[in-house]
Amino acid sequence: MKNQIVVGYSKKVNNINQLSGVDLCLFSYGCYPQISFASELGGKTNQLLKMANVSKAVGGICFFGVLTNTYSLCKKSVVVCDGGKLLGISDANYSFDKSLSTSCGYKIYNSKFGKIGVLCDCDIGFLEGVECLAKCQSRLIIALSGDFSQIPTPIITRAQSYLNGVPICFLNGETCCATTSRGKIAYFGKEEQGKFTMSLDGNKKEYKYKSR
Repeated sequence: MKNQIVVGYSKKVNNINQLSGVDLCLFSYGCYPQISFASELGGKTNQLLKMANVSKAVGGICFFGVLTNTYSLCKKSVVVCDGGKLLGISDANYSFDKSLSTSCGYKIYNSKFGKIGVLCDCDIGFLEGVECLAKCQSRLIIALSGDFSQIPTPIITRAQSYLNGVPICFLNGETCCATTSRGKIAYFGKEEQGKFTMSLDGNKKEYKYKSR
């Protein structure tokens, strides 16, 4: 498996050709309109197909921050696509917005780079999410958030990486931040679109379980 990967990110859907050739690509909330699963299943909309096609054009695994609506239950979610196919959808477990529903679990996606854990919206600000994904041997954690001004992005991301020994890529509407498994800043940028290289230096923390 590769130890060095190229990560792209965008806060808009224009000029995705500039992101071609990346290994992973992150799209912030607001790039795509809300997804109604009733409309998708009924054939009235094709937002998921559009996202899958973007992953095919980019050539890497794509993570899209988007609002989803499941028969009036709205959630902050992350749609994961690779090579023109939908891999899955992760939902937020925490939200500061009382009008939004939340989920009760975390998802890990298998890739050619190893296991990738996904966090949505406010989940990065709570200890259990990163710890859970790290214990399940995630080699990298992707965290997409909306307007997450309650907690300083670099500080919380560095702290989570250091405590759990896993690299994290974080993107919201303002900044993109990547940290190493030792809690050091690998990248920090505020551009609308960009690319950077980071090292997947592995999960450095060993978890020991005691049988009852």
